Amino acid sequence: MVGREELDATSCESVREALVLFLDESAGHGHTASRQDILKVFLQLASREGLNDVSMRMIASELNIKAPSLYAHFPGGRDEIAKEALSNYFRHLGTEILEILDRADTPQELWSCLIRLHITRLHSSNSARLSPILVNSAHNVPSGISAQLEGWANLYERIHVAAATVLGYPDSEKRIKVIMTLLDGSTQWADPGLDENGLALLSERADLLSRTILRLDF
Repeated sequence: MVGREELDATSCESVREALVLFLDESAGHGHTASRQDILKVFLQLASREGLNDVSMRMIASELNIKAPSLYAHFPGGRDEIAKEALSNYFRHLGTEILEILDRADTPQELWSCLIRLHITRLHSSNSARLSPILVNSAHNVPSGISAQLEGWANLYERIHVAAATVLGYPDSEKRIKVIMTLLDGSTQWADPGLDENGLALLSERADLLSRTILRLDF
């Protein structure tokens, strides 16, 4: 089934409203340059070593400071750093998705942009290389943010379900879970160290594979 050629402005309104609400509720506070550096390093380590394994000592080592110095910026320690870093990361991701929802003219464009964003976030050297589904499956997430991350992961899937629906594939919840697994697993089957052209090609392949999955009967 093929989606409409033009995207109805109200077709994804419910998930757009939910996304706006998420962004409003997760609005962060301003950070000093030092706090921003700490949050950035945490995300880099989380994408490289795994969220569960990032310690205060590792963060301090990357910044070439002593671990106790981190508490001057984040008295709550690792949990506070993780909460702020992940909140910031997914707030920025949510903002990018909102821009896609607002500018996409067709269901085809909407789907392609969402897939490209997911792949770019996982493979770009300028990104923390995390995804909502991967983070939500981690076992050492601070209790103060676990519910928020679970809600965000569910919303992220709902956004893709809505995009699949306007593309012409209703009732695609199971297919979306398969697609998310495929995309997150691209770090294992795609070539490492992709340049801009390689990243564009990977996005095209992921788009094609995802559309193939949407056509399957589950």
